[in-house]
Amino acid sequence: MTEPATGPVSPGDFIAQVVFRHNPTTSPQWSYYGINAPLAGSAAKLSEAKFAANRDLQFLSGDPSPEFRSYAEWAVDQETRPEEFLHPTAPVFVRTLQDEDTNLRLHRQNLAQAYLEGIRSAPELRVSLPEVVGAVAPGDGDADSSADGPTEVILVTLFPDDLLGDALLNLTAQDSVVFCLPDGDSLSFLPVHGADVWPEEGPGMLEQMGLDEFATVRDLMEVSDDDS
Repeated sequence: MTEPATGPVSPGDFIAQVVFRHNPTTSPQWSYYGINAPLAGSAAKLSEAKFAANRDLQFLSGDPSPEFRSYAEWAVDQETRPEEFLHPTAPVFVRTLQDEDTNLRLHRQNLAQAYLEGIRSAPELRVSLPEVVGAVAPGDGDADSSADGPTEVILVTLFPDDLLGDALLNLTAQDSVVFCLPDGDSLSFLPVHGADVWPEEGPGMLEQMGLDEFATVRDLMEVSDDDS
C-alpha cells in the first residue's frame, strides 16, 4: 500500500481521495488512508473511521467541511489467524468508488463482492494475481520493487464507461494498481503503474496510446488488447 502522501492540504483547490479498508485479519478491522493526502488511521467501525478521516482533513485543510472522494476496500483473505492462510502470497484487496448516486454505489459494491467471491473460490487466481502486477518500476508505492514481487495487490473495480480521468484518481506517481472490469463471462485485469502514467520525462502512458483523461476505461482496455 502507498504510504500516506506528505505535505499540506490547501482548502478550495483540492479534493482528497480517501480509502476505507476492511480487513478482518487486523484489529481494529477498519482503517483509512489518503491516496493523495497525508492521513491514516484505524477504527472499530466504518462510521468511526469516516469521522476520524473527516477530522484529520479538517485539521490539514483548516476547512470545517472538507470535501473528499471516498473509496471502500475489502480484503480477499478472511482468515483471522495468519497460520491458517492457505496462500502465503501478497494480500489482495478489492477497491471501489463510493458514488454519491445510491444505485450506482450499490452496483459497484455488488460487482466488488462478486469479484471477492470469485477470487476466494479460485485459488489459482488468488496465487497468480501478484504475477499480474509483474515487474514494477523502482519506487512504486503499492508494490515492492524487489524480486519478491508486490507487498500487496489492489484491484480497482471499474465500469467500461468510467472516464480514465476518474479511474486514474486511484493512484499517484508512486502507486501501482490493477484495473479490473467485467469482460463477458470473464474478468480483465490491467496493471497500471503511476510512474508510467506520469513519468518524470517524456510522454506518459495515455499519450503513448493516443488517449486522454476523457477516454473511457473501455478505450484503454481495447488499446491494450491491440498491443498484446
